Amino acid sequence: MQDIQGLQDGDDNMGSVLSVRFAPESGVTHLNDVASGLLAVDCLRNDSVAAQLYRLRFTADTGELKITGSVGENGPEWKVEISVLVPKDYEYMMPALGLMDGNKFFVFTQSYNKKTWLHGYINVHDEKYCMTFNSDFTTGVQRAGRNGFLLKFSYVATKRPRTVTYEYLGY
Repeated sequence: MQDIQGLQDGDDNMGSVLSVRFAPESGVTHLNDVASGLLAVDCLRNDSVAAQLYRLRFTADTGELKITGSVGENGPEWKVEISVLVPKDYEYMMPALGLMDGNKFFVFTQSYNKKTWLHGYINVHDEKYCMTFNSDFTTGVQRAGRNGFLLKFSYVATKRPRTVTYEYLGY
């Protein structure tokens, strides 16, 4: 046990998610050791090469990473949810989202506090625990309100989610 410190002098405490990148579960065969010194995006591997990552572009200040801890039947667990708003009902969005809905992904988020989080893991039995994607659409309530797609990744983790100790990528 140790003391839990509050905000340190000179540290920022910015909210929201800066960026989201994701890789399909099927495109990841293993994870590199987090202490390997590689960039965060090189952590996900497909055999001997880096796994293909996709970028999710969204409206600034609509990204949220929420981690809620609880005790389940098998001990501690954490519900992890990432949500972002992609504006407008562009024609190309429906088929693209249709391919993703209900599928599983490894996901990286970066916060404005320059922390990179990896969501998803592979256990010692090579079982993958990944986030499930789904999407909703809203027109908004008022004419000046935000309209678009609310995109969500979520899963229940049996390991405490963690930041990865790689250099900040600034994207």
